[in-house]
Amino acid sequence: MLNSFIYSFNSVMPLVLLVVCGMFLKKIKFLDGRFCDIADKLVFNVALPMESVKSLSQEDFGVIFSSENLRVNLFFFVGIVVAFVILCVCVVYGLKSNPQRSVFVQGAVRGNYAIFALPLAGNMFSDAGTRAAIMLLPVVIIMYNFLAVIAFSIFAPSDDEKKTVGQIIWRIAKSTVKNPLIVSILVALALSFLRSETGVEMPEFMMSTVGKIAALAVPLSLISIGVSFNPATLKNGLGIAICCGIVKNIALPAVALTVGILMGFRGIPLTMILLSFGGPTAVSSYIMAKNMHGDGELASKILVLTTICSLGTMFMFIFLLKHFAFI
Repeated sequence: MLNSFIYSFNSVMPLVLLVVCGMFLKKIKFLDGRFCDIADKLVFNVALPMESVKSLSQEDFGVIFSSENLRVNLFFFVGIVVAFVILCVCVVYGLKSNPQRSVFVQGAVRGNYAIFALPLAGNMFSDAGTRAAIMLLPVVIIMYNFLAVIAFSIFAPSDDEKKTVGQIIWRIAKSTVKNPLIVSILVALALSFLRSETGVEMPEFMMSTVGKIAALAVPLSLISIGVSFNPATLKNGLGIAICCGIVKNIALPAVALTVGILMGFRGIPLTMILLSFGGPTAVSSYIMAKNMHGDGELASKILVLTTICSLGTMFMFIFLLKHFAFI
């Protein structure tokens, strides 16, 4: 049990300390919201894409499309769609207004995978964990965007704001094509194919540069979360946000892990299931809620609450998986 505790502690604590570091730097007025705006853009548009290129381009092309990786992707695809449908039915009976319904569904299913899962997978399994997390990234990004747009269309405040099927598909296609993480993964797959089939590799100086830029992703993103943390958003009307947090941080990962274990997933694949279903709500969910007529105040509460709670729930799940020898 002690070994499981130490393993879990060492996996999660570096993330906690980086978030606390951001909170401290904000407290002493060394960093502010302007840093968050710049850091988030740098991480999303540059550092995380470089991490994808660094990790995937060095992987054998055949391994990337192995049956185990495809099984994890299929598991996430089916699981997140089932969860989305169930939640859409539940919020119709549990919540009174469409702006709250759309935000609740998005907050429960849309995770902060790129910023949260990649560093945690790296802490747990080193480069093998990072590569496995990136393998799942394309499906995760597409599904999160797809389901979020559908949720805000189904639960639009008025019929005039509901989107047709064609509009939904067009919006998702545009966001996918323009997403720098998707573009970087395609580039990395091309480089991996060249490396596997022809032996051609990126020059050492280029890989070294890519690696150094990629190293910025984790510290910058987590410090930015700490700087942007605002406890004032949690003062009033916590009930719905707490319910969403229970679904996001506890119920979904618990069900997904149980099904995954029964299906025979172990080790890194099982951890990817945990990270894809149990991470905090995505930061972009708040922006989408404001732009698509959702309840922005509720979205901010869900974002803050799930981010705080996920650090504890992830520790709990990792500890249990390690203790019972599933990872």
